Amino acid sequence: MADQNLVPSDLVELEAAFRKSPTDLSIQQKILSLLRLHRIRRPDLVMKIGPYLLKKGRGRLGNSVYDVREQILIAALDLHRLGDAQQELKWLQENFPKSLRVKGLEAMIHEARAVPHHTSNTDTAAQNAENSYRKALELYAEILNEDPCNGFAMKRKVCMLRSKGTQEGTNEAVRALNEYLVLFPTDVEAWREMADLYLELQQVELARFALEEVVMLSPINYASHLKLAEALYTLGDFSTARRYYSQSLELNPDHNARAAYGLVLCATALQPGRGGG
Repeated sequence: MADQNLVPSDLVELEAAFRKSPTDLSIQQKILSLLRLHRIRRPDLVMKIGPYLLKKGRGRLGNSVYDVREQILIAALDLHRLGDAQQELKWLQENFPKSLRVKGLEAMIHEARAVPHHTSNTDTAAQNAENSYRKALELYAEILNEDPCNGFAMKRKVCMLRSKGTQEGTNEAVRALNEYLVLFPTDVEAWREMADLYLELQQVELARFALEEVVMLSPINYASHLKLAEALYTLGDFSTARRYYSQSLELNPDHNARAAYGLVLCATALQPGRGGG
């Protein structure tokens, strides 16, 4: 089975084979290839396989050794094993000292360090977290200075600004995401994020615009129609909201109670004498 022909459903079979033969380098390599190819986040599996494969089968990896090390680094971050992540970063920096991609991974490690441990000294942990937060933003700024269209750095910056948990941070995230969408207007996930940000700020009319973009880019996603319908209902546009509730229910008639209830609410609001329509 060629690695490029692997599909997500193959993972079950490969995991079973790995449990039966945990030292089989071929199976390990296929699992990591499948996870990378389909962007499947299984940090537990990567951390079981990756370091062993690098130690025992590095020669068979060829140029994919760089992808495996990056994969291990991100898995280590998911599990908050920052020491392992730092170790992989050091190797990548030694081999690619000027790489913007590696600089982005360094920034991600600082992002992870920006979350203080509850067991640490509160004041010291807070200060260290703030320093790591600033360092991550500085690194993303450096990347964007060299490559203004670097989508990865732009999206990470949005995530960091939103993570502040303040209205100021949310406003900054909106501005940063707007800059991203000017360059990447067909990124449906970015439009979903924008809608969520506007809803956090209670700017429902702007959220409606973002959700219309989401529906246009993913017209067969019932949840997109549902969320737009709810925004329209909030704005008092019951007639249009009813159409999107209906479309959502048509796309998913079996497990969509919210759309069904929304239709009832719209029908009630549109009854003569209730001011709808």
